[in-house]
Amino acid sequence: MNSKDQYEVTPLSTYDEREFDMQIRMLPMRDGKKLYTAVFLPKGVSKPVGTILFRSPYFRRESLAGPSTFALRHGLAAVYQHCRGTAASEGEFFPTRRQFEEHDGEDTLNWILQQPWSNGRVALIGSSYSGLTQWAAAYSGSSAIVALRPHVAAVHSCNSIAITGGGSKHGFMVCWGLSMFHRNKFGYNDVPDFDADLFHLPVNETDLHYNYGVVEFFRDFIRSAQTPSTMRQGLRERFSNVKAPAFISGGWYDAFKQENILSFNLMKEIAASDKARRYTRMFFGPWVHGGLINKEEFGEENDQKELVKLQDQFILNALNDPDSDPLPGFPQVTFFLLGEKRWCHSETWPPQNKEKKYFLRKERSLAGTPEEEKESISSYTYDPADPTPSFNGKRHSLGYYDRRETEKRSDIICFTSENLDTPLTIAGNVKLRLFARSSAPDTDFYATLSDVYPDGRSMFLVTGMVRARFSKSLEREEFLSPGEIREYEINLGDIANTFLPGHALRLAIHSANFPSHSRNLNTKAPVNEGVFMESAFQEIFHDAEHHSCLILPESTEKF
Repeated sequence: MNSKDQYEVTPLSTYDEREFDMQIRMLPMRDGKKLYTAVFLPKGVSKPVGTILFRSPYFRRESLAGPSTFALRHGLAAVYQHCRGTAASEGEFFPTRRQFEEHDGEDTLNWILQQPWSNGRVALIGSSYSGLTQWAAAYSGSSAIVALRPHVAAVHSCNSIAITGGGSKHGFMVCWGLSMFHRNKFGYNDVPDFDADLFHLPVNETDLHYNYGVVEFFRDFIRSAQTPSTMRQGLRERFSNVKAPAFISGGWYDAFKQENILSFNLMKEIAASDKARRYTRMFFGPWVHGGLINKEEFGEENDQKELVKLQDQFILNALNDPDSDPLPGFPQVTFFLLGEKRWCHSETWPPQNKEKKYFLRKERSLAGTPEEEKESISSYTYDPADPTPSFNGKRHSLGYYDRRETEKRSDIICFTSENLDTPLTIAGNVKLRLFARSSAPDTDFYATLSDVYPDGRSMFLVTGMVRARFSKSLEREEFLSPGEIREYEINLGDIANTFLPGHALRLAIHSANFPSHSRNLNTKAPVNEGVFMESAFQEIFHDAEHHSCLILPESTEKF
């Protein structure tokens, strides 16, 4: 079979003239639901071969998946499967309940092991949701898996909609969640433009707003955001079952960045086999979820071509020799150092570093010593009806973009350091210790770090948030008392950047990041269920008693 016209070309395959054999199966899972499964075999295969497994919710009903060029070139079997409830597979798509992907992945692996064309070695591939399906299958502890290569992948199931600071990823929850419901129920045509109405309240009834009725997995998103402590439950136990090494990759501007880093460190710490712990690698570039969008800043040569070569080498070597290092001599961690715009290597993440503190001070400055004044307060008003925008008003990351226009708003306070005389390299997790008071019983505080260039550009690096009701514990809500000054720790996330001489650091404090994140309406209404909103008067304390400070991971390694 080699007719080009009938295939849907996926990101994993281009059309290939090599002949192959193809089988279509409706593969029964343990609960009786059958999943559409396409098997591509080298033409006339006469002996058992290794298998590449790709499970995805993004196939279309009306076309077949194109054969894997990589598999055909190397004489491997390729198994493509429509996830439960998507395209031609039976069942209900429920991305917030990871047990479905875990069970379906394990059942599919067991089926592959029983096939006469299988030599018992399976490698898992894919990005984004197809990266999540890899982890889900690997959590089973199946010895059939010899390697996996999750790229920009979640590890918690889609319940990672809940941000560890107590907020939720609004744009993703609404636009991806409801578009997936629409595609699976009505097809890929006439999908509404969900971006056009992200201000709709209450958030939890957005499914009704589009006349879909109650979409259960969308409502699960809401419940996850209301109970953020549940997001990581059972995660360590799951990673302790993984027996195969992983080539983990991501981008500094991808929404799943922190989960990629978490998965790498969990693999190194508690994976079930010595080879899984020793041979797992991590690779981070200057990318958003879909790759390089800042070519003018980082150069077209720093796209993902080299990453793909390494991913393929990792998979092929593991299939050929599963007991050896798939990338012998290759560093444990490879990352792109923003600022200097070059690739670096380390044996751990984060690399060795020490804390470097910049204290918030009067006159909107950052300095290496705390403020000595007895009274030093900065203030602003946050109005949920006109929230501080994310990514110049977009829900998708713009990568390395200039924030100057956003910083002109009255609901954002910027603290800027003196221009640097010497380079400052940070590599690791950025945090903020913040003392603040709000007129509202609940509110959000965001912190955003940027690199200020000599020409005035304020280039985005990282951002993080905390929701007041969950600031003391993710286990239970505790609202603010009138007049209360509360201490917050805001995790801005990980980054690798060199602030060059002549540059400055800028920390922005604000109370929204919309539409990327859901708005806090400044009331006690359940998260994402409120309709009424109130403005909040926010005060940031940086006096002799309240040492609000930015905490940076200054690198002590030479790259």
